[in-house]
Amino acid sequence: MFWIRTAFRELITHKGFSLFFILNLALGLAGFIAIQSFRESLDRHMDDNLKEILTADLLLISYDSLTPQEMQQADRILAGYLDKARMVTFFSMARGDDRSRLVRVMAMDGAYPLYGAFTFEGETGSKDIQGNPGLFMTRDTARALGIKTDAHRGKAVKLGEKNFLIRDFFKDDPDKNLTGFELAPKVYMGLDQLDGTGLIRFG
Repeated sequence: MFWIRTAFRELITHKGFSLFFILNLALGLAGFIAIQSFRESLDRHMDDNLKEILTADLLLISYDSLTPQEMQQADRILAGYLDKARMVTFFSMARGDDRSRLVRVMAMDGAYPLYGAFTFEGETGSKDIQGNPGLFMTRDTARALGIKTDAHRGKAVKLGEKNFLIRDFFKDDPDKNLTGFELAPKVYMGLDQLDGTGLIRFG
């Protein structure tokens, strides 16, 4: 009781210090509660949406081209998985009507994505770019390339040594970025359409 009475007396005697102390204590407690709440919210979001963020249950990433032996080894390890998808992604310059800009090329096979989906403006399917040289991009990306978005059909975009036609614009895509920061806009193409671009080779 002595220490409680002493502390109470000091708080009354030094009102300015007491107010400053209580204010700092309240701010610290509020900040701690806010951080805890944010962490719990982030954990719940990750638990509920992790598959959509990764677009798969498991990701195998390589920064070099996999050799046939490495591909066979990966197939053996992943033999228990029913579905597999493959994507090659890199940065390159794209040329539109009268402008060029850096884009992130997303070359996907017909199985991508395993989780999540595209939201297109038209009725295009994600497999429509596998058999022919076509691209998916946003309207903002097309405008940045100098392409009029109201007359984009038949417009060509050059990637490397190959011309691609814009098939559709997407409003949302499966590739999620936790930070929201992107170095360059994404452009989707069929994986088999990389042949002939000259973009995948030793420089």
